[in-house]
Amino acid sequence: MRIKETTEVGALRPETPVESRGPPQKTETTAPPAAQVAISIANARAAADAARSARLQEIRAAVERGTYKPDPGRIADQILEAAEINARLRTLLIP
Repeated sequence: MRIKETTEVGALRPETPVESRGPPQKTETTAPPAAQVAISIANARAAADAARSARLQEIRAAVERGTYKPDPGRIADQILEAAEINARLRTLLIP
């Protein structure tokens, strides 16, 4: 994935006043926002780990059958994309 546009993100819509939103909706969780984020991250990691494990099993089976053919161009593109993202993050995070 290449980043093609680096323009600023447009202004957000003004928030709807609380009075016009209607009665507050009851939520199932009462955890503070930071805890909810931590729970969401843990759930996402678990799902990603399961998907990664399944993909690795598919690759292992293809290698054992002799049908696995990696795409060097795709691998190179992914390495360059990761390096570009890392460089951008460093410029944002390291003053």
